[in-house]
Amino acid sequence: MKIPELVWPDSGGYDDGLLLSIDAGVVAYLYRGRNAWHSTWVRHWFRNTHLFRDVTSARAGAEQLRERGNVFYVREVPALILRGSHDAVVLCEPGVDAPFAGFRGFNTTPVDTVEGRWIDGVFPGISLRDAVEAFTEHSGNWADARARDERVLTGIVSSDFSFATRHGRLQSLTSFARGSENHLGWSPDDAQTSVDWSATRSIAGQWQNLTKLAMDAAQGRFSLTESLIKYRDVTLTALPRSQWDFKNNLIKISAWQTTQSRLDEWHDANDRCDQIETAIHEAESIWAAAKQARLRPADTSAGMRAQRERVENVEEAVRRLHHDLDVARSVEADRRRAYLAAEEEQRRLERAFGDAIP
Repeated sequence: MKIPELVWPDSGGYDDGLLLSIDAGVVAYLYRGRNAWHSTWVRHWFRNTHLFRDVTSARAGAEQLRERGNVFYVREVPALILRGSHDAVVLCEPGVDAPFAGFRGFNTTPVDTVEGRWIDGVFPGISLRDAVEAFTEHSGNWADARARDERVLTGIVSSDFSFATRHGRLQSLTSFARGSENHLGWSPDDAQTSVDWSATRSIAGQWQNLTKLAMDAAQGRFSLTESLIKYRDVTLTALPRSQWDFKNNLIKISAWQTTQSRLDEWHDANDRCDQIETAIHEAESIWAAAKQARLRPADTSAGMRAQRERVENVEEAVRRLHHDLDVARSVEADRRRAYLAAEEEQRRLERAFGDAIP
């Protein structure tokens, strides 16, 4: 069985996909070597096909990928399977003498902040997705910096996946050609040094201890899933770091949106002031022209009355516009203060969470 590359399926809420168990076992991985330019021998991992349940399926995978000049290598390696209620993820760290020896993800405690309490690493009530993320090289859960070729390989399987039954030392095989019409031959090689399983088994044991803590705290009144959630929410009283980040990202996004809205409102108020000032300038020009025209009285009383009323009407319009401008400037000042307050709150959140809002 080829183990597919990890691609997360659509999932429901956080608690719908909790990590329920961790087991240790063995998988096989396949890679190839071929003669490249200037007699340089290069080895390639096969994307999407590098992990297999056992040596037999890895050898079958090599048959489907063989090309002229290829030499294939199959190695058995210790692995972990992290199980959720629907899916499971296989993890292995090939190419090292003591897989997972540098993992420190269980050494975690809740962190208190002004924005709430969170916990990282591997803990009761963590989702399967977050647990797998805890094993990545950039998680900060390793004792030393991860070299590029010391990455953890992953694959996704069903939750009822089981490791192949095997006995004896880990196998390490190299292929050899027996003609294009025949299957590849395989011979043992000495590339597989003695591998220390203790850290791999220890991780499975540490998780069993954590689940026992959760179940004991629940005093048998809840299912495993309910016990894990209760332990996280009541005993640890902390949000998973991913959920804490998600919640606070929503707060940051909301703050950014508020700041943009307040800025738009302030700009609108500024535009309103500009429009009224333009109207005042035009009205005052008309008023001045009307007063100038009145200096040359009309020939009739009706004409003179019309001149007077025009001056009075424009004067009243100018007065109303100045009143409107006072109101608009007051609104503009209020909206400017609202924008500055929103901007300061956004900056406070950026300082609190460390990341600027895009």
